[in-house]
Amino acid sequence: MAERTDLVDILIQSGVINEEQASQIRLEHINTGREIKSIISERGLANPKQVVQAEAQLLNVEYIDLSVKAISPEILSKIPESVARHYTLIPVGYDENGKLQVAMKDPLDLQLLEFLET
Repeated sequence: MAERTDLVDILIQSGVINEEQASQIRLEHINTGREIKSIISERGLANPKQVVQAEAQLLNVEYIDLSVKAISPEILSKIPESVARHYTLIPVGYDENGKLQVAMKDPLDLQLLEFLET
C-alpha cells in the first residue's frame, strides 16, 4: 500500500514544520473541519509561498514565482486579458514541445483545463 502524502507531510519533509506541529494541525482539522491551509496560516507556521510550493509538489505541478519571472508581451498576448482575469491565470511561456504554459490559481479546475485545451 502506498504511503499517504499530504500538504502537512510535504511541509514536514521540507523542514517547514515539525511532527508535533503536524499532529496539532491534523487534530484541529479533524475537530473543526477547517481547511489545513487556514490552520497553518492562522498559526503562522508557514508563509504563503511555502504553502503554495508544497501544494505544487503535492499536485505534481511546477511552481512558478511570478514575482521573478520575466514574461514577454508576445506571450501575454496569447490569452486575452479578460479571459486571464476571469480565470485567474497568466501565460508564462512555452514548454519544450512548443505548447503554451499557463500559471493558474487552481490547477485542479477541470473546466478551465478543458477550456485551455481547445
